[in-house]
Amino acid sequence: MIVTHRDFWLGLAVGAAAGFVAAILTAPESGARTRESIAARGIELKERAADLSEEAQRRAEEIQRKAALTFEQEMQRATQVLQQETKRIQEMVAEVAKNVPRQEQPSTTSEGQA
Repeated sequence: MIVTHRDFWLGLAVGAAAGFVAAILTAPESGARTRESIAARGIELKERAADLSEEAQRRAEEIQRKAALTFEQEMQRATQVLQQETKRIQEMVAEVAKNVPRQEQPSTTSEGQA
């Protein structure tokens, strides 16, 4: 059987029409209702994204506060250690200075000056 261009286009048109009718008859909702559902879902997704964004911002701020607190605590601890070590070194220097024999300073008298 030979199919002509006319037969092809007629078959395509009949098939498209049949598909359209089948889609309308089997669609779960009307087009307007489907658009409303899509719009509502879009709004829900937008609100969910906003909620997630706020939650992420809150968590980031909480992490920042904890990091600042930890940094402050570590700085205080490091300052204490530095002060203790400075005191210990000063005490060691003082102890060494006690044990070093002192040299006499040359006297500055007017003898020998004319």
